[in-house]
Amino acid sequence: MVDTKEADGAFSRGDIAEFLKDEDALKGSLAFRSLSWETKYPHFLIARMLSFHGWRRGYFSLGEFLRFQLPGRFKSQELRTKFSSFLNAEAGLLIRDFIAPDGSVIYNGNRFYPPDNKYYDLFGLLFEVIVSDQYQAKKFLKADSVVIDAGANIGTFSVLAAHHAFKGHVYAFEPVSATFEVLKKNTAPYSAISCFRSGLGDAREAKDILIYPGSTCGSTFEDSGILSARHHRSEDLERERTEVTTIDAFVVEQGISRVDFLKIDTEGYEAKIVKGGKETIRKWKPVIAMSAYHHPHDKESLPRLLADICPAYVCDLHRGCEDDLICYVK
Repeated sequence: MVDTKEADGAFSRGDIAEFLKDEDALKGSLAFRSLSWETKYPHFLIARMLSFHGWRRGYFSLGEFLRFQLPGRFKSQELRTKFSSFLNAEAGLLIRDFIAPDGSVIYNGNRFYPPDNKYYDLFGLLFEVIVSDQYQAKKFLKADSVVIDAGANIGTFSVLAAHHAFKGHVYAFEPVSATFEVLKKNTAPYSAISCFRSGLGDAREAKDILIYPGSTCGSTFEDSGILSARHHRSEDLERERTEVTTIDAFVVEQGISRVDFLKIDTEGYEAKIVKGGKETIRKWKPVIAMSAYHHPHDKESLPRLLADICPAYVCDLHRGCEDDLICYVK
């Protein structure tokens, strides 16, 4: 554990998780306000609203602002990169007192790193997972819970789960290689977290994942049914080959005695992952917290799919920064 009283001035404000719970301190922040837009407006409109603020604050010229109003295919990669830099600058300004010279912050008592200084991603992930508690960790995780984190990203939920399930274990899956390296770094202090550079799905195979270049969020498998969380053309995205396994196969191979909690946030792959874990779900009836907004029909189709596997499940829709289904057996 890092001593937050060390001479490093960046840690003088302590653990960032406590700061993010102070809504009065966040109210004036564009990074904070934009999170509330996620459930109100489509992504293209949010991007236009943010670009307006960026122009007002001098990040973009008038011509650049006007190009932001056009469909995605008219935006150059240079303009997209500039937009990401604007968001990261806004978020970095908000949490500047918590950022160390190496780019890390303190989260649950340990250093936690953003990917490539993408502080907008970091802020959003920490706020959604900790403050909004979008996966209902406080309610359902026990000290000895065994957790599978599908779509672990940089480890925000994995670390939170390890904090609650300190006598249990967390199996974190992240298929994108660059993001996986940050995940390993962020989870290194936790012996209760095991990381796997793999995707989860309904079959064991190798396939391409499309990587959104401006963020760790939004990367999606080519057969997910969505292009990306930002709805870009496939030619605008990088491709990476990765292995995919199923929950059922993984549980058998690892000799896991039980599974208590499944968190699934995988950019349109939620249904495939549930199908690939049906035997585990039938046997152990874990709590399942999964995204319900990547496909228009997710809020109806995912509960139906789960009911076909185990009719005893109840699915509640949790509306926070994002819409998530919290499914459990009473």
